[in-house]
Amino acid sequence: MARYGDGFQMTLSWVPAKDGHVPKHAIEAGPGVYVCRADHDGEKVPGKLHFGHPCAYFPYGGQEVSRDEYEVLVWMKEN
Repeated sequence: MARYGDGFQMTLSWVPAKDGHVPKHAIEAGPGVYVCRADHDGEKVPGKLHFGHPCAYFPYGGQEVSRDEYEVLVWMKEN
């Protein structure tokens, strides 16, 4: 559960995705940029997913690394 502002709460979840897919209700970090994470060397590393790109990007060891399989942070909107 995440809080936003004065009492607005939302349930968030990591949703598996790949090959540039952006799941419905993905959390935007900026226009066309989404919050994601990927596995690298046994760690979950936070990163970004640009709309229209075939992979996600994240920093590791002073470089930008890409992965075509990743998880996207999504708002689990209730019906």
